[in-house]
Amino acid sequence: MNGRFSWEVDRVAGESKVEVFLDNGTVRVRYGSLLSIRGFEKLVLGRHVGDVPVIAARICGVCSHPHFWAATVAAEQAAGIEVSDDVARIRDVCNKLGLLQNHVVHLGFLALPDYMSREELERLGRDVLVVNNNIVNAMKLLCGRLTSPNSYRLGRFLSRIDKRTITTALEYLKDARKTFEELVERVLKVEIPDLKDPSPVGLSLSGSPATTVPKAGPYLLEVPGGRTEIHISNYKDVLMEVPADYSTSKKCVYEGRPFHVGSRARLLNALRDSNLGSELRNVISGYENVLTWNPFANIYAKALESKVVFDLVMRELSELNRELKLEPAYSGRNFNAGIGVVEAPRGLLVHYYEVDRELRVVKADIVTPTVMNTPHIEASATALVGDLLSSKADEGLVKKLVEALVRAYDPCIPCAVHVVRAR
Repeated sequence: MNGRFSWEVDRVAGESKVEVFLDNGTVRVRYGSLLSIRGFEKLVLGRHVGDVPVIAARICGVCSHPHFWAATVAAEQAAGIEVSDDVARIRDVCNKLGLLQNHVVHLGFLALPDYMSREELERLGRDVLVVNNNIVNAMKLLCGRLTSPNSYRLGRFLSRIDKRTITTALEYLKDARKTFEELVERVLKVEIPDLKDPSPVGLSLSGSPATTVPKAGPYLLEVPGGRTEIHISNYKDVLMEVPADYSTSKKCVYEGRPFHVGSRARLLNALRDSNLGSELRNVISGYENVLTWNPFANIYAKALESKVVFDLVMRELSELNRELKLEPAYSGRNFNAGIGVVEAPRGLLVHYYEVDRELRVVKADIVTPTVMNTPHIEASATALVGDLLSSKADEGLVKKLVEALVRAYDPCIPCAVHVVRAR
């Protein structure tokens, strides 16, 4: 069989296309963005570094929080600002709440329609809305709002965060807990297609998902065979971006190979951590095999990670329900550059900024999880199409399952198209 067929993928953030190439039994799949360049890295040039997080948060409404926090950590490094431990923990809680909200909405409205009937989805949708509303209300108390946080500027929170704020946020989460746990269990009962991962390499921040926004760098990454430090001078070598002439976004490889980031990588790497608590290990370990070998299990990973993160947020808020130390400190040092590496819902997110003496940005670089995941999507989809064609599947089934695979990664195209220069 020879030829090429392509189509646009729906129920993902942004516009993207799958192309399948067949040549005498050889299969190749390409996945690319159709969005035009958005140029956020150019928009921040000449701006004071303190303005950068506010601008970066608008790269994408879906991923607003991780962009805000990655840009914040990088900007604070460049400006020589050090935050208190309490500020660092609240920032991490804010990012975790964003991760939870994103996972719940993605599973309920984007991924699960591939596996459930209309009647099941209608019942599920009501629960998703209840859980989403309570998480968003908790986010508003701490972060100001769901999209483009407005309660934080470099080094400090602008809004009053006290015991009452923490208690109210906890109440919102407690009210949603039963419905949330039922939602997770329904996701874990879904039967996913079989697929062997052609490149089972997952990268994540060391210590995630327990910590998704480190206080500062340098950062430790969990990589095959151990850990590696990532910092200003080497991040472009570790996370190597390459252009693609068929897409308006770049693609990222690790040691020349496709790799995956996000919930699946975070959970699998957490299992290898000897310091992982027994409770957390018990939640994940029963799914270790399917998470290791099946890319469709991204949806299981999102559900499992949501359960883990929900419990972590509840515990952290309970511990923060006291008198907080929220005043920033100034190191007096100007590093001329800063890098922020955080865990976004879809995986690792890197923001890098160089500044001049007046702390105005002279260089900006952003590497997003969708850019990292795309080569892995292509490799997995190529393996999937090969398996389907070997079993004489028709084009309709190929399209259906490839789309379900893409959606399992939850790509966010608006985040991915900011780097390639418009032609």
